[in-house]
Amino acid sequence: MTMNIPNLDVLETGEAILAKILVKNKLVSEDAIQKFISLKTILLSTGKPALGGVLIALGYIKDGDLAEFIKENESEHVAFVDWLVKRGFMSQEQSLTLLKENNETKRNISALVNDNNIMTKDFYNKLFSNHGRVLKLGEWLVAKGRVTQERLDLAMAVHKISTLEKFLVVHNYVKETVLYKVKEKAGVPSMIKI
Repeated sequence: MTMNIPNLDVLETGEAILAKILVKNKLVSEDAIQKFISLKTILLSTGKPALGGVLIALGYIKDGDLAEFIKENESEHVAFVDWLVKRGFMSQEQSLTLLKENNETKRNISALVNDNNIMTKDFYNKLFSNHGRVLKLGEWLVAKGRVTQERLDLAMAVHKISTLEKFLVVHNYVKETVLYKVKEKAGVPSMIKI
């Protein structure tokens, strides 16, 4: 049997070896490996997709659900900017510039504080998280009844995919126990824990 898996070089050495073994032993199709290679190519060029994008791609939510969350969340950020001014983290002038830019560009405030050299995005997000009870997207969707906890858990698993093993298991191409046995026989180090 000849394997025709283009772009196998995108995979890490252990992943490429595992892919060849799985296809050769007909445990996984070449198509499944190619789907992961396509995903890995995207991950390498653009980074991990946002959870909202994953939920939309899986058909669990609509664009409108995400837009509603962003709108509600952004209004909390606007109020938080006032708190930052009162606490001396930024000047009134910086806050006005920030809010004007947010209104014009529709970019989120956490990115804008970083772009305007007011503070790092990470520091802003940490302050925001500690400021009050803020619902993250997944929590908000479950609380509003837009998605079930089970679907959110699956979307989170898809969102965290970064290795061939996780991809194959999450998409039910192969069971973890089978992967473990194949890797153990082949001497390929495991990327996931069973």
